[in-house]
Amino acid sequence: MKNAQYSLPLVALLASVSLLGPASAGFGATGNADKVPPTLVISYPAANASLSGNAVITVKGTAKDNVAVASVYYRLDSGNWALAATTNHFSNWTGNVTLTPGANTLEAYAVDTSNNFSRTNTVKFTYVVDVPLELLVVGQGTVSPNYNGKELQLGSSYTLTATPKPGFAFYGWTGSLTNTSTKLTFVMSSNLTLKANFVDVQRPVLAILFPAVNATVTNSPLTLAGKASDNVGVISVFYQLNGTGWDQAETANGYTNWTAALTPVQGANTVAAYAQDAAGNKSLTNTVKFTYAGSTVVPPGGDWAPTSISGLSATVTSTNGSAFTATFGAGTFSQFMLSVTNYDYDDIAVGSYAYTKLSTNTATIKLLKTAPPSATNNAENVVGLTFTRAGVATFFRTNQDGTVDSGTAQLAQAPDVAPASLSGKKYVTVSSWGNGNLDVAFSGTTVTLTDPTHPSKPGAGTYTYEKYSPVGGLCTITLTKPAGQAGDVIYSVLTFSAANEGSYYNYRVQTSGEGAPNDVGQFTP
Repeated sequence: MKNAQYSLPLVALLASVSLLGPASAGFGATGNADKVPPTLVISYPAANASLSGNAVITVKGTAKDNVAVASVYYRLDSGNWALAATTNHFSNWTGNVTLTPGANTLEAYAVDTSNNFSRTNTVKFTYVVDVPLELLVVGQGTVSPNYNGKELQLGSSYTLTATPKPGFAFYGWTGSLTNTSTKLTFVMSSNLTLKANFVDVQRPVLAILFPAVNATVTNSPLTLAGKASDNVGVISVFYQLNGTGWDQAETANGYTNWTAALTPVQGANTVAAYAQDAAGNKSLTNTVKFTYAGSTVVPPGGDWAPTSISGLSATVTSTNGSAFTATFGAGTFSQFMLSVTNYDYDDIAVGSYAYTKLSTNTATIKLLKTAPPSATNNAENVVGLTFTRAGVATFFRTNQDGTVDSGTAQLAQAPDVAPASLSGKKYVTVSSWGNGNLDVAFSGTTVTLTDPTHPSKPGAGTYTYEKYSPVGGLCTITLTKPAGQAGDVIYSVLTFSAANEGSYYNYRVQTSGEGAPNDVGQFTP
């Protein structure tokens, strides 16, 4: 009876030591005491099982001994040992664990009242967690398999294949990951968003139906007529007569059919036309030579030249192939290319201007580009305007190299969407060069630039901003980090299409003084 009196405190003491695990089995009973170890079975989860649902589960098992089981200990994934719960002296035992996605390992052992340890039982199993994927498609193309909105297993690898539709080209993956390959392999993670970008690369097709090639016509007035088509849609048709500058044709059905009023000269004439789609693709220029033998009708003149161009935006199409918009404030202007996929860096600038109305339908604009640095080498540019009707003009200018440039300009009221200040603004930039995305945040006079794919490598600096027109401005950033780029200056020409989104062009000057275009793309809130 004396041995029985002291056995329970001893068992309690040794049970507390058993928290160290089965390696403490050296504290076993001595002499003639019980030396038979208990046995233990893990009944749930089963070996190699796949579990899903709640991450907190109750593990279960049984234990037995020739005398009595004093305790059962368990642990998950090499964590701390915990004492199991029981209502029948550990014949059945339970414990609560919190699973981690993927592979898990449960261990358990029993200790009897003589401090004999069972073998440690181990069960390996998998906890499957499914999360939804957001898969977006921009442009015309397909992604296979279509996992958009599907629940995919966290931590598992998947492969997507992007296939453009005819007339489109694959332009890369953006979102949580950036990649230019049509086949993308990724590991599923929470809040994953993937975007497949397809770009229209097919030229529109245009035909001039009237006048016919080498025809002699007497129609007065004379109406040029034609057709145009595209795999997505034609947004404009431009024409010119006898090389006098491009003007926009009229349409009532999206340029499937288009017309334009002509005032030909007596004798030989040449008319040319081309179509353009929303992606900036242009058709081949169709040219028709014809003879006019009718009466020439000169339309009456009008007071078409505006007294001021402040608040106006001009869509300019040049005979050299460039196309851009120039928007005017009160003495300053901003200029940006029409398409970020078909661009000419010389068309991007901010600066000052002076406008002079010369007559009812003529005027001049003197432009001086002041940024980015690549534009400041240009001398003051004098543009002559001849208005053919209200809001439409032909232009000519003499370039620095002595060549003459000409084309058409269409003027319209510009929406006042460019902010007066960037402080407090946050944007996400999407590079058209495949440079990925940047989160840009302005606060006071400082700016931070974060790459979501490399959040541990932030950039920062100071900035200044000036609004140059109703839609555009210049943000000048001086980097302070990362260390290898501190002192570099980025001149960012911004053109807003709405209050918080638009296009950007970055020209970067390094501390060595070398400068070059750095990036071009879109920005959104």
